[in-house]
Amino acid sequence: MNRWTLALSYALFIATIIVLADLGLLKAQLKWLHSIPFGDKLGHVILYGVLSALFINALRFRVVKIWRAKCYLGALIIAIFAIAEECTQLLLSSRKFDGYDLTANLLGILMSSGVMYLFSKAVKEQVTQ
Repeated sequence: MNRWTLALSYALFIATIIVLADLGLLKAQLKWLHSIPFGDKLGHVILYGVLSALFINALRFRVVKIWRAKCYLGALIIAIFAIAEECTQLLLSSRKFDGYDLTANLLGILMSSGVMYLFSKAVKEQVTQ
């Protein structure tokens, strides 16, 4: 499976979850997740962390410079999406904005960036040996 197929398929999976949640159709299905301490937040970290890693890979670890900081383009795209998606909940009666959800999303993106950086560094070391 090519890297874009995997990244876009997973993005479609997350988009489906978002739309169903926006329509109020996931409350019963996610009740078990909310019964686990921090289960919802852990779900956000994992979902957005994996999405970010897939986009970093799909974009071949492309780095962009923002002010003086460098970051992966894939992570930046997913961070912008995460912020926009959470902010749209302010407009929906079936959802509510949760800063902790946004923090969990961004934490997942940050963690996946770190993992992908270490992975790319290890691969480069293997290639040069």
